Amino acid sequence: MKNCTLLNILLAGLLLAGSGPDAHATENWEWSGFASFGGGQINRDQLKFIDYDDDWSFNSDSVAGLHTQGDITEHWSLTAQVVAQGYHWDDTGDFHPELDWLFLSHALSPGLRLRLGRMRSPHYLFSETLEVGYSYPWVRPPVEVYTFFMSPFSNFDGIDLTWNTELGDADLDIQALAGTMDGEFLGLDIEVEPVAGANITLRQGEWLLRYGILLHRTDLTNASSQAAADAFNQLAAIDPQFEEVANSFEADNAWYQYHALGGQWDHGNWTLLGEAFEVIGPDEGFSTNASGWYLSWQYHFARLAPYIATGHYKNTLNEDQIQLLEDSFITYPPGSLGPAVDALRYGTIDAFRNFYSEQYSWTLGVRYELLANTSLKCEVQYFDFVGGSTGHMIPEPGAPRPDDAILTSFIVDVVF
Repeated sequence: MKNCTLLNILLAGLLLAGSGPDAHATENWEWSGFASFGGGQINRDQLKFIDYDDDWSFNSDSVAGLHTQGDITEHWSLTAQVVAQGYHWDDTGDFHPELDWLFLSHALSPGLRLRLGRMRSPHYLFSETLEVGYSYPWVRPPVEVYTFFMSPFSNFDGIDLTWNTELGDADLDIQALAGTMDGEFLGLDIEVEPVAGANITLRQGEWLLRYGILLHRTDLTNASSQAAADAFNQLAAIDPQFEEVANSFEADNAWYQYHALGGQWDHGNWTLLGEAFEVIGPDEGFSTNASGWYLSWQYHFARLAPYIATGHYKNTLNEDQIQLLEDSFITYPPGSLGPAVDALRYGTIDAFRNFYSEQYSWTLGVRYELLANTSLKCEVQYFDFVGGSTGHMIPEPGAPRPDDAILTSFIVDVVF
């Protein structure tokens, strides 16, 4: 469940502000909306990408949202956004409306803005419009950077300060932020308190460059692994190194670093986009290290805009703990501690290795402007899996792991 303490305070403040003598009429507010409806199919059975499999399905990329913004007093404005997504990585129901944005904004000066409330976490070039499919060229942003495990961190509750100034003939934006985040991902309960960071964006003519860094102090638990952690804690009486393995099932006040670099070049009919990221874990407890990048080219003519993209993604977890468990079979050969302990060690090695994922992808697609506010996008993606993993795709338990897969998908995006 999202942290609502700050939002409750914000809502109370809104009620007070809205009842003041200088409250602005609601007819001055702006309303807008967006929606996407898409479908897709994988050419492999017993394999899933989001909710796509070898049968056509239509929830994974489908979404609808409503956005409003307006002045509530002479100095404060309010922005709110409600989104209903067709698929969630936690137990939230499909198309269940969620409060995506709710923040107050105040212009301290012409170039300085303060915001307070629930906002979009600034991980990507398209963070502010992540659910608005019409805003980017692809069916979905490349998963090599817009990774699924970052979905619990799509929003934060807190405060940010943005300063805009001119740097020669370029525009410079600097954003600083702090707050909290929480969420779930595939059975993992994640709390981040605090998250803090900054982003620098430079725009000049045809170019845009952006760098961001976020620091997460993270608590992470997994109820399904508690029995294994308890068993390794008991084995620590035999060898203290097993306690280190037990600790690797969770994170407690673990600091993660998230670095992001992105750029865009618009030249004539050509658009070049690229982003890269790196997550650096604490190298103790539940520690993951991940990195990824993509490059995308798009050519615009008339209503048609074909595009190609390529990227790479890699994620590793607990490499030191895997090695420790493998070395434990030298100190304690199979059978010396009993079959139950052997099964626990082998099973944990397999579980940790399942967190390893690596893939390359190549995408060929086309975007067609049906109307001034409606686009149709179709694409084919080829995924090349590395090291026995299935990248961002999830195989059914016991299913063979293919070396590659192809995803065919389409989407209709509209803004209004």
